[in-house]
Amino acid sequence: MTTTRRRAPGFTLVELMVTLTVLGIVFATVGLAPLALTAPDEAALPRQVHGARRDAIRSGQPVALTLDPAVTVMFFPDGSATPAHVWDGEAHWTIDPWTGEARRD
Repeated sequence: MTTTRRRAPGFTLVELMVTLTVLGIVFATVGLAPLALTAPDEAALPRQVHGARRDAIRSGQPVALTLDPAVTVMFFPDGSATPAHVWDGEAHWTIDPWTGEARRD
């Protein structure tokens, strides 16, 4: 007569350790993911443009602002500017020639 031995319900220590290790890796990865999602400083370029435009209006003299080594925008005392298209590394921006404001494309 052969007797079969039934396992008691539950988990072995190895199964428990593997499960906890996998869960630890998953939670560590998911927990650190938001740190990599830093928002770009979208206000940097419009802030520079606004400051140069304001300086031109206040001083009554044209003000040149170099946004990129290849792009220089002139702001005039009436608030207008030379038109320009700029890539800031995150988005395309257009400098409106009539208002001198930066718009994100």
